[in-house]
Amino acid sequence: MLLLNSPHNPTGGVLDEPDCARIADLAIEHGLFLVSDEVYGDLVYDRRRAPSVLSQPGMAAHVICVDSVSKGYAMCGWRVGFAVAPPVLARRLQALMLPVGLCAPSIGQVAALEALTSPASAAAAARMRDEFRRRRDTMLAGLLRIPGFRCARPAGAFYLLPNIEETGLSDVELAKRLLLEGGVTTLPGSAFGAQGNGRLRLSYAASLEDIEEGLRRIGRVLEDHV
Repeated sequence: MLLLNSPHNPTGGVLDEPDCARIADLAIEHGLFLVSDEVYGDLVYDRRRAPSVLSQPGMAAHVICVDSVSKGYAMCGWRVGFAVAPPVLARRLQALMLPVGLCAPSIGQVAALEALTSPASAAAAARMRDEFRRRRDTMLAGLLRIPGFRCARPAGAFYLLPNIEETGLSDVELAKRLLLEGGVTTLPGSAFGAQGNGRLRLSYAASLEDIEEGLRRIGRVLEDHV
């Protein structure tokens, strides 16, 4: 079984169609199931929806697609998610849900249905994406002005994962200093595994005012370090 996450937490990376096609070929060739975590699928900034490996030819029998209304519709407190799976696996998942969680509260299910089908909801989600794009661009531009920070432009989700190795501090040490000296909460990239060493995860799911203030505080902490 392969686990996919696109759009990705913590990088904001998005698999493109050729990526999905190659992964689909590998799954068919080797008889693999894929669990495709697509909860940020609506939060992309250069298209309507991130490409899904489920849409590739022949993949309906291989993919368990996991999604949610938590991110794309700002309903994280409702805890409503869903999955698309081959019938034989769907039946097993249904049996597993009975002792684990039974089902989401009915009011949350009704709200999720409204979120997924209402034209007003679709318009609101589009406005939210535009706002996240503005916040992404503001945070990225601000980080690139801070000495020691390097960062790619994420295509989806609402995270940045800048490289901070040139600051001379480890990701754990810088995260600690930002919290204690600047009151800025970040997450060391190493919390996600060895490939995250030397990086920090920052979220731009905050107001522009808070993002700009956070950038100022990060700059001040690093000035004091130097």
